[in-house]
Amino acid sequence: MLNQCVIVGKINSKVSVREYANNSKVVRFEVLCTSPSNEEEYIPVEIDGNIINDYKDLIKGDLVGVKGRLKSRKEKVYLQAERITYLQSRFGGEYEN
Repeated sequence: MLNQCVIVGKINSKVSVREYANNSKVVRFEVLCTSPSNEEEYIPVEIDGNIINDYKDLIKGDLVGVKGRLKSRKEKVYLQAERITYLQSRFGGEYEN
């Protein structure tokens, strides 16, 4: 079974970093996506492992593309990010890829 998801939207919450006793870190935030019928969906996103350092400059308002896997914990579904592409800064400049 294939479990891949790609979303595009703006970071809608403060980006939080949580550090655990075993020195592992998890970055959490929400991405606001709009459907073709203009319905808003808030998708929780988590980043962990070795890719955290690549995305330490994420801020609320950035337009991003997120590729990852859907996961669930305690009846909550979230997107476990494998890759994030910066599309536009909240300050108006586009990122160079």
